[in-house]
Amino acid sequence: MPGGEDAPIPDPLVWLTYVAANTERIRLATGILILPQRDPVVLAKEVATLDVLSRGRVTLGIGVGWLQEEGDAIEAGRDPHAIEITRGGAIDLDGVKRLADAGVDRVMIPPLGFDLVTLREQLARFADDVIAKM
Repeated sequence: MPGGEDAPIPDPLVWLTYVAANTERIRLATGILILPQRDPVVLAKEVATLDVLSRGRVTLGIGVGWLQEEGDAIEAGRDPHAIEITRGGAIDLDGVKRLADAGVDRVMIPPLGFDLVTLREQLARFADDVIAKM
């Protein structure tokens, strides 16, 4: 890990709160916040609060961790077959409306495909299922 074992690793949300309080325009983003290490409901509230206080400047990057020690620390292990991966092609207009009703005002769609054929198919489907109905 860069910086060695003694390098400080501050909590990213506390650090971003400090940055938000001392800036007005800079975007605030986590590189990757290790989701299994946090309570998802508490995290959602913390990030939503930070986004409101910073006037919409937060981008949240999440992941499941890549070090065996990260999984061991929360007794989750690091079995790649036990990790559910959700990809972006499944969102539809009803999903977007449910998010809007819940107070989400920005939705970032993850990659819809990783090869040209899949990307074209998923973009066409997204255009038909969501964009055309808005």
